[in-house]
Amino acid sequence: MSPMSDAQVEIESSAGQLHGRLAGMSLPKQVVVLSIWPLAEQVLNFTVGFVDMALAARLQPEATGVAAADAIGIAGMLMWLLGMLQATVATGAAVMVARGIGGGRKAIANAALGQAVTMIGLVGLLCAALMYAGAEGLAILIGAEGLSRELCVLYLHIVTLAVPFSTQLFICNASLRAAGNPRTPFVLMLLVNAVNVAVSVTLVQLGFGVKGIAIGTCCAWVTGALLAWIVLIRGKSGLRLRWLRLRPHWHTAKRILRVGIPSLIESLGLWSGSFVMMSIIGRMGQPQDGLIGIFNIAVRIESISFMGGFAIGMAAATLAGQYLGAGNPKRAQDAVMLCWGLCIALMCGAAVLFLAFPEALTRVATSQPLHLETVPTMVRLCAVSQPFFATTIIFSSAMKGAGDTRTPMLATYIITYLVRVPWVYVAGIVMGWSIVIVWLGLVCEWVVRAGLFSFFFFRGRWRRVTV
Repeated sequence: MSPMSDAQVEIESSAGQLHGRLAGMSLPKQVVVLSIWPLAEQVLNFTVGFVDMALAARLQPEATGVAAADAIGIAGMLMWLLGMLQATVATGAAVMVARGIGGGRKAIANAALGQAVTMIGLVGLLCAALMYAGAEGLAILIGAEGLSRELCVLYLHIVTLAVPFSTQLFICNASLRAAGNPRTPFVLMLLVNAVNVAVSVTLVQLGFGVKGIAIGTCCAWVTGALLAWIVLIRGKSGLRLRWLRLRPHWHTAKRILRVGIPSLIESLGLWSGSFVMMSIIGRMGQPQDGLIGIFNIAVRIESISFMGGFAIGMAAATLAGQYLGAGNPKRAQDAVMLCWGLCIALMCGAAVLFLAFPEALTRVATSQPLHLETVPTMVRLCAVSQPFFATTIIFSSAMKGAGDTRTPMLATYIITYLVRVPWVYVAGIVMGWSIVIVWLGLVCEWVVRAGLFSFFFFRGRWRRVTV
């Protein structure tokens, strides 16, 4: 056997290794690099919605504050749907970007970015029109009445003006993270938060109320999108947005949609299930009971834990996609397992926080006595679900990052429509139990969800998916 040439040795030693910004790093360092900035970014994403809710819940008189909290919670359902539609394009684009960068094929990554920006532009314009037209219908379907409905419609009519910009920021940040550059999205979201807080707080102090909150959110998203375009057009972030790439290219668009559409179907199933669940909660009591606001404040506080989980989930998705792009499925699974352990540790740390300081956390979000009476108990219950929540986040993210979006879709539909929705209806309507008992059942549901996602992950289909 003749000895290998220097070139052959170099090819052999680099087989299965990553290209781009993550090249040469150890696996733990890759996870840290990909997690730390998204964690900070998740904190900032959380802050945008939390500031809106906190400002609304503190409006006076008390009846206005309770109604405003309900209104922001209802509007959040529609904004969540928007996020799911964005994820259809973002998931497919991120998979192509990660595999392109991981395999050293930057042209594929840039092509995916250009097509994603064009596609999300069309999605953003369509969603803005539909959200504006359907704002009042959504509020009615959920069961909002009187002042809550009025404020919800007002908030949505203003915020939808910025939807085409928020969708652009979403897709740009997702592509940057998939390329192994999570720091830039963090900086962008830092600026978004600064604008949101400055404008919203100022306008609320001037007496604009919910209208001022919505205007602040609009200004923030527009600023973020414009800055994201500047970053990508300059091309110093690891990706470059070229005008030529914006022209529709069916082959690339089809690859993005092939991965993204199952994610959309999953997201629509999750959203519709949550919409039905919220409608049931809205009909469990009288409008003055503020149950929608109570539920959404508890969710906002719980997001303290899962925003960290989602940050590590982004690392799992990026590494799964890039290592599969580099032809190294074993390394991809090793990376996911490391992310799993870190995510459980982080979210269990948040569980301790929920058990120790539920009242203090609630007071940060609201000053309304109606909320302070019930939300702390719900926050304590959140602690039970954290390791199971972490398991679901990591395995779902990893499968999607690898391009296997069909499996999480199937698991989500099974849990949502066979467990979550039936439980809320039976407990809340048939049995007439309290919102705390309904919440307890939803906490326990994460045990079932984690088991199902674990089964699908270890079955290993995600390692063999082509995109």
